[in-house]
Amino acid sequence: MSKVGLCIAACILVGVIAACNMMGPGELTYLYDVYPDTEDPPLLAYYGPDPDQVGIDSIGAYGDWEGGGNAFKPGEEPATEIEIRSIGSSPVPLKAPCDGVLVYVNREGQDGDVSIRYGRRYVVKYLHVAGIPTNLRAGMKVRQGDLVGYTASMGPDMQFWELELDKLYSKSAAFGGRPLLVSVYPLPYFSQEAQAALERVRRAVQNQHGSDPDWIAPTSDPSAGWLASVPSHEMWAGSHKAGYDGPFVGLEEYLKHYGLEGILSPAGQ
Repeated sequence: MSKVGLCIAACILVGVIAACNMMGPGELTYLYDVYPDTEDPPLLAYYGPDPDQVGIDSIGAYGDWEGGGNAFKPGEEPATEIEIRSIGSSPVPLKAPCDGVLVYVNREGQDGDVSIRYGRRYVVKYLHVAGIPTNLRAGMKVRQGDLVGYTASMGPDMQFWELELDKLYSKSAAFGGRPLLVSVYPLPYFSQEAQAALERVRRAVQNQHGSDPDWIAPTSDPSAGWLASVPSHEMWAGSHKAGYDGPFVGLEEYLKHYGLEGILSPAGQ
């Protein structure tokens, strides 16, 4: 290589090193394009089971403590998701509740997952997803109302619909400026029309014994950041599967900070 070429190569290398140093060690990065380019929260639409079309068997824990398992002791698992079990053998279409970028697509039969990041700070997750269209892949943009899959069957005559919402704090002051991703109470992020639809679902429940009567309990408001953290107790919910990479705060450290490590299961149980 000529002296000029070596000089150019050296300058490029110095520039790359300088850029990396400016980023700092372990900075938060976005694995896919940001869309839309905002830090504002989404206004979610509801595309779940319609009680005018299907029977509603029950609703799961939503905003209160649920069964436990995995990382948490039984009965001490924070619940922030919406779970709806509808009656019928026909799957319910799952449509994107907001614009965004697909950051995770997991095809596992009746137990797949789809994750949509809205802007820079919010990630909407459908769990237990079946029939994900073959053309969907991580990195694709989606628009509100686009088909992303179908509800999973819980048996010969039951469909399962579950949605969760995560919020990113890119530099959490309580943890040395590291990023933090927490599950938040999703109801306030739905449009008024969607909230009215969810209330219709709640009123249509046929199996009251199988439902959580506190499914809209105010104990899980968006400011209650201790509810959950990623990496979380759900195997698939690592931060990279929410479309981020970086030195995220771990669940055990997070709960210990808030004096809640007692809800974790002992190792090996």
